[in-house]
Amino acid sequence: MGIRIFTLLRVGKLFIVLLTFISCINPQDSTEIDFGQLQKINPLIDETGWEVIKSDRWTNIIEYTLTKKNKDTTCLLMFRKFLHDSIFNPGSDSYGLVFFTKKFRDSEFGYVVSFASDTNYYYKYPLQKPDSMIFIVGKYLYMAYYYKLSKGQRSYYFAHKDSLRKIRGDDLPELPENN
Repeated sequence: MGIRIFTLLRVGKLFIVLLTFISCINPQDSTEIDFGQLQKINPLIDETGWEVIKSDRWTNIIEYTLTKKNKDTTCLLMFRKFLHDSIFNPGSDSYGLVFFTKKFRDSEFGYVVSFASDTNYYYKYPLQKPDSMIFIVGKYLYMAYYYKLSKGQRSYYFAHKDSLRKIRGDDLPELPENN
């Protein structure tokens, strides 16, 4: 009798742990998102057709990743919802945009545009050679964020990012090392 109770308690605890784990990784539904707040940050973000593909929750922050497909355009949106329902953060929830990326194509090229409050980077690539990116703006930023620079070059980029992120073009000199 004692072994059965012990086994039932272990199975019950395991069930609770699994239920907690599964509830943490399930995406939440997009009705909890105030798209009006996001449009104040970036007016290109519309309200309809988004699918929540991931959401992570911390104490007072929920980070959402959403996707949307409309014909030949795919959008990816990541933002943070700061919950202000605690005694330390009274008031309404606020939002912070991590990035908003649009991908689209014509008969020859694919295009990728990434925004926060301003254009982060914009490049095109031949459909036959997707790895051959041709940057219009933001090549250094892209290279820094996706770890395409050495540690010293990344350090240099982040020390001078205000001026470097606005440089246009694709044929750019290598960044110097910052030690």
